[in-house]
Amino acid sequence: MSTSSVHTMPPRRGLVRGAWGMLLGLGIGAAAPVACTLELDDERACGDGYVDRDSGEECDPGDPSSYANACVGTSRPDGFATCDPVSCEIHNEFEDCARCGDGKVDGQVGERCDGDDLDGNTCPSGGLLQCTADCQLDYSACKTCGNGVLDLGEECDPAMEGSPSKPDCTELFPPNIGKPYTSGDPGRCLEDCRWERAGCDYCGDGNLDERPLAVDPEGNFKTLPEVCDGIDYDPDELEHKVGGSSCTLLDENARLIVECSDDCLDIVPRTDLAQPCCLRSFSPCPASDSVLRCCFEVENSQEPEACTNSFLPDGSFIFGCR
Repeated sequence: MSTSSVHTMPPRRGLVRGAWGMLLGLGIGAAAPVACTLELDDERACGDGYVDRDSGEECDPGDPSSYANACVGTSRPDGFATCDPVSCEIHNEFEDCARCGDGKVDGQVGERCDGDDLDGNTCPSGGLLQCTADCQLDYSACKTCGNGVLDLGEECDPAMEGSPSKPDCTELFPPNIGKPYTSGDPGRCLEDCRWERAGCDYCGDGNLDERPLAVDPEGNFKTLPEVCDGIDYDPDELEHKVGGSSCTLLDENARLIVECSDDCLDIVPRTDLAQPCCLRSFSPCPASDSVLRCCFEVENSQEPEACTNSFLPDGSFIFGCR
């Protein structure tokens, strides 16, 4: 038999060695009076990127897919198993599959917490106990409030003589991300060393808040939604305030000129103007000498353009008041 007649396939290393053993045995038998055969054991070649099941390999370090899901079915299915680089055996015991960040506290591998699970631990004197990214307890935000010293993370301290002067609400951290306080005054220094925020507000940012918004980190809400903010009015409340006024005698599109109250809870007609009426949005743009001006122009004098091209709800086009 010639060597060219032997079909060598990498996945069958045992067969390859057997074939060469047969050839070698035949050669020796032809050269010696007593024929001898050389037996080649099926040895492992761990690390070659191929899992040789015949030789007892469970995985191969060069083939991550051979052990990637080996933690599935264990008590820590989200973990990462490993492959022994010498024996090509899968390691998926508890300590192998347990990992920081799976939300389960595994003290056997040195974890003292995991995410929001603090394993029953708390700050000795109150405060905010946290868990670090490597699953260790972080006491840095634990309570030192009330010791008369302004410690890191405290806004004030009720036991501190000459406690820091009360800040503006605009300087305090609000619970609504991206929406800072714009008005109001904080209250007293609370027992958790934070300024009371019940008097803080969002009125004045020019955006109508039609629903109550939280005013403190605990989620306490404003008691009333806004009906206006700057020149942003609740349309129903605006109509309630200006509907049926004598302005319509001047023009069917006219209404009273109004302003928003300082607390954003009321729309108030202006009584200090010689001409108390203006033209509603989408009214035809008035001539330059017209007595009636666009409400947008009167109530928002900082904007240079009072009129713009607009499509009406019926699909028609108009150059009218903004």
